[in-house]
Amino acid sequence: MKFPFLNFIYHQVVQKVKASGHRLSLTVLDEPSYEKLHADRISPLSLLTNNIPESCPRPKLCLVRNEGKGFGFTASATGGVRGTFLLTVEDGGAAQKAGIPQGARLLDVNGESIVSFTMSQLSKKLHQSGSRVVLLVLESSAWEMYESHGVTPSIAFADTSSLPYHPRKLHLVRCPQGYGFLLRQEKCLGGHGQFLRELDPGLPAEVSGMREGDRLLGVNGQSVEGLEHEDIVTLIQESGKQVTLLVISNEGGRFYSEVNKGLSRDFNY
Repeated sequence: MKFPFLNFIYHQVVQKVKASGHRLSLTVLDEPSYEKLHADRISPLSLLTNNIPESCPRPKLCLVRNEGKGFGFTASATGGVRGTFLLTVEDGGAAQKAGIPQGARLLDVNGESIVSFTMSQLSKKLHQSGSRVVLLVLESSAWEMYESHGVTPSIAFADTSSLPYHPRKLHLVRCPQGYGFLLRQEKCLGGHGQFLRELDPGLPAEVSGMREGDRLLGVNGQSVEGLEHEDIVTLIQESGKQVTLLVISNEGGRFYSEVNKGLSRDFNY
């Protein structure tokens, strides 16, 4: 669970794998190495053979909400080339509040690459987004840097700091009364999820910052995605007198599930 948009990235990676044909080249990193990079504040992007400078801006993932005055940006095609759109951002508008830089190059809309889009197709896609849209953008000044190094700017290296939803890591130390929460499996968009309920006031769960309805993502660094409810309970019980949980708010969980629904395809391989 290294990224707050883990499931979103999963679908993007599968798309890339399926589009690679009969040959595939992967760059992988084991967990200890990743943790060292994270501790040293080094981007995984630096491991690529054709790496770009650390100072080069990363693609940015932004959630733009239409609060009655539109998304707060206009897109313009440049050079008459399909899929090449630059964004003009309104001062004080929704796009600016979402963190989109002025003149940014648009890469994806709701998880779909717009590389082959016409202006008409882009306008239709934005109109179908309803009251909010997820955009992947890149500062226009950085495009040539990526291109010259043979690196395609993608969501895999996106800066997600502008998104309103982030997982939280909670460390709980058991007291004589237990941890003070109930884990329930509940139906949700995309299937079932594990939710944290009935927090006891003053007990470790509440003290750690757990909130009613939080969704459980991981236990002691292990993702719970795909695990049975009983197996997750066992993980927590076998942790002993303390446990570290990765959680996200109920609203955040719904947001990422909706994003994944918007990418609905057959991703089995």
